Amino acid sequence: MDLADIVSKAAPILGGFLAGGPVGAGAAALKLVASEFGAVAEPDAVTAAIQADPDAAVKLRQIELDHKTELQRLLIENEARQQAEVNASMRAEAAADDGYVRRWRPTIGYVVAFQFGLLGLAVFAGVIGAIFAADAEQSTAILSGLGTLIGSMTVIIASEAAMLGVNITQRSRDKAVSAGHPPQPGILAALTGRVG
Repeated sequence: MDLADIVSKAAPILGGFLAGGPVGAGAAALKLVASEFGAVAEPDAVTAAIQADPDAAVKLRQIELDHKTELQRLLIENEARQQAEVNASMRAEAAADDGYVRRWRPTIGYVVAFQFGLLGLAVFAGVIGAIFAADAEQSTAILSGLGTLIGSMTVIIASEAAMLGVNITQRSRDKAVSAGHPPQPGILAALTGRVG
């Protein structure tokens, strides 16, 4: 079990930072935990120190409580930085001279809709084929192939739909801001606000 997993059991925010959270936060969290356990700020040394300390869980929870405001600030700053990068990319794409650069995100929406339609037709055809198959073995083979197709297409469509969802969410935020509404906090900012 690695350091992030061990720390996450008692201090989930610290563990998340150690697992590759906000830029620069992992090193800061490692130094923080290392200093509390009197270890060198290296993952193996800190892991050994935590495993040797019977009060490790209590100490880790206390570190997270003592530095809660700073940890939440790092989460919010990271989210704001990510949103700024997404906004800058989308503005650059919208202003591009190349028509495809401006339209690739909406194209994803059309592709996802087309793939859903094809998948629906394939499922319908597969079920009809299985019903009217010559024997049970052929019917089973058709349904097995259909299951494989559905599994493969689900992974592809899910990744495209996630990209489409991010685009739709960001476009909605941009429209709201241009209409004079204040920007809404992101998911991490909302969650850390509730925790606080």
